[in-house]
Amino acid sequence: MELPKRKSPRAKWYDYAGGMYFVTVVTSARQHYFGSINNGTISLTTLGMCLDYELRNLQNHYRYATLLNHVVMPNHFHAIIYINEDLLPSNLKSIKEVEEAISPLEKAHLSKSWLSTVVGGVKSFVTRYANINGIAFSWQKRFHDHIIRENADYNLISNYIDNNVENWNIDCFNE
Repeated sequence: MELPKRKSPRAKWYDYAGGMYFVTVVTSARQHYFGSINNGTISLTTLGMCLDYELRNLQNHYRYATLLNHVVMPNHFHAIIYINEDLLPSNLKSIKEVEEAISPLEKAHLSKSWLSTVVGGVKSFVTRYANINGIAFSWQKRFHDHIIRENADYNLISNYIDNNVENWNIDCFNE
C-alpha cells in the first residue's frame, strides 16, 4: 500500500536559497527534554546543552548558514538563521538551479531546501547524541519557519527570542 505524499509546509512560491528565517522546532509530544525554567532562568539538561552547542556552531557544518539569534527552551528552540546564497555549495544559488543541473533520477531524491537541510542537520545531530547516550528522545516531524523580509520583522522576532525564557509562563509551548 502506498502512503499519501505529505504536503510540504514550506512556501511554494519561495525557493529558500538565501535570506533570513525564523525557525521553531518542537520536541515530540512537547516533552521537556532540554531543561527547565525556574524564576526566569533556564537550566539546560545535557541534551539541551548539546542542542545549544550545535546551534552555536552551525557555521562549522554549513558554511552558508549563520545563526543570528536563538534560544533553547524546555521543549523547543527558536532560531534566526541567515542563509548566504553566495556561499551555497557548488555556487548553485537555488534548489531550482540544482534541479536543472542534475539528472532526473537525482532530481527525484532532491526535495529539501537549504533551510530544511540545516534544520534537519541540527535535529539529526541532537538525535544521534541522544541515541549514543541512551537518552529517550524524539522531535516532531516538521518545523515552522517564517521568512524575515524587513528590519522591523527581524527586531520584533529577535526581541521575542531574547524574552522567551522570561515569558515561559505564557508561552504557547508551556503545557
